[in-house]
Amino acid sequence: MDDIDRQYTLIRLDIYRDGGSLSMTFLNQAHQEWTLLFPIHSLNNLRDKYLTFDLPQLIRYITIEQVSPVTGSVYDLADKYTEETDWATAREIIAFATVSDELFTHFPRWIYQDMTIIAKNEGKILNKLSAKKMKSLTEDKITVYWHKTRVGTVINPTFDFPHYYGKWSVWPEPIGHQFLEALRFALSDEGDGGLEVLYQYNQNDSLSEGSIGIHPDDNEGYIDIRIR
Repeated sequence: MDDIDRQYTLIRLDIYRDGGSLSMTFLNQAHQEWTLLFPIHSLNNLRDKYLTFDLPQLIRYITIEQVSPVTGSVYDLADKYTEETDWATAREIIAFATVSDELFTHFPRWIYQDMTIIAKNEGKILNKLSAKKMKSLTEDKITVYWHKTRVGTVINPTFDFPHYYGKWSVWPEPIGHQFLEALRFALSDEGDGGLEVLYQYNQNDSLSEGSIGIHPDDNEGYIDIRIR
């Protein structure tokens, strides 16, 4: 980490729809961005005790000033450089980062926490989905609550971290249809892009937080829950 400015601030946390890769993006004193990426291992099985990650990568974004040979105008050309690093370097980067509480009002705190654990454990973290929960996912349904009231279920859901995806069955009460109307508004230009919900694997599990950003009428009757 000798060539990395030790004065930098964590500005973004991301999770990727490739099965669960995680990243932190930093800004140094020269206002240059660079990213620490933990690529999810492609052979992970959701029934495994641990999720594993490939060696971390450092992604640097470099802007170079260019002059057009035709017009003579000056413009910035952005380029990205990726290099593989080790877990010791990843731990050092996380430890030296300046982290503000305000960051977690915009990005999930659990990404920061999980990446800290993954770096400490040399690329692995306890799988939060137990075999019992996986069985309920493949054989049962997920119940969805909105304003603390049941509004529907997701039938035979599949899991692509951090999303559950399955056929939507609306609860045959007015609240179920009110939820779909509210979701339609939330997805309009005047809305917030989706609705916050609670969901439950089965009756013995506690409620978990999530959000829905797809209307089943627009997706052949299927719905997508993004977990928190």
